[in-house]
Amino acid sequence: MRQCRKQRNYSQQFVASSAGISSRHLSFVECNKTGVSRKTLIRIFEVLALQPSQEDILLQLAGFSSQRSASNKLEFNETVPWAIGQVLDVYSPYPAYLLDQYLNVLAMNKVSKLYLDHINISLRNFNGVPNLLLSSVDQASLRPYLRNWEEVVRSLIWRLRHHARRSPDPEPFDALEREAASHANVREVLRLDPNERVLHGIDNVVVGRGSASVEFTHITSSLHGTLENGHSPKFFVESFLPANEHSALLFEQYIARFPGFLSGNV
Repeated sequence: MRQCRKQRNYSQQFVASSAGISSRHLSFVECNKTGVSRKTLIRIFEVLALQPSQEDILLQLAGFSSQRSASNKLEFNETVPWAIGQVLDVYSPYPAYLLDQYLNVLAMNKVSKLYLDHINISLRNFNGVPNLLLSSVDQASLRPYLRNWEEVVRSLIWRLRHHARRSPDPEPFDALEREAASHANVREVLRLDPNERVLHGIDNVVVGRGSASVEFTHITSSLHGTLENGHSPKFFVESFLPANEHSALLFEQYIARFPGFLSGNV
């Protein structure tokens, strides 16, 4: 970006003033000493009158998607790369999801979809995309099936804040947390741990209703890549494996009742 500015004989003061930021901020951005939001970058690009290809390169270097793939509204049933689908299906007959940094559910394996169809619930959306956090706090979605939903929510909020601190534009993360906190009892759950440092990841998730419940060990694997129409270069495969032999037996007995399982489609 500095090279493009100098080619046009523009001073830092001129570009910064035209883009609505300080010269000091622009200097730090050019030296890669501070983060910058996508909106601010776009304003700088407009001042520099960059070509679309130049904008795409600079956006990707800053950790954003290109202008031509800026939307984060992946459709729930949109085809994901074959390799990602294979990774998710490796975990069958146990659930696995592909998330982004906003905890949006970009894809899931077949058994996860069977499970959601069987209990007849839908995941709640954030900006048009199914979101794990909002689904976990919503009484009409996953919340009634999470026996330790308070722990799950605290863990997800911790992850969200972790990503927000490392993002040049924390506002979408903050907006998601505000929306989650608007649901019943969520603020009270977060007040149980007023010191953010005690918020941490969760090892096990207990799922079920009534007397039967299955304990899953939660495992997260991160990967980098670009999905078509995606907005982030970092993604997470969330898998849930039975925590013990008893849970494995209960879940396999339950899942065996699904028509897709019995027909060999999973």
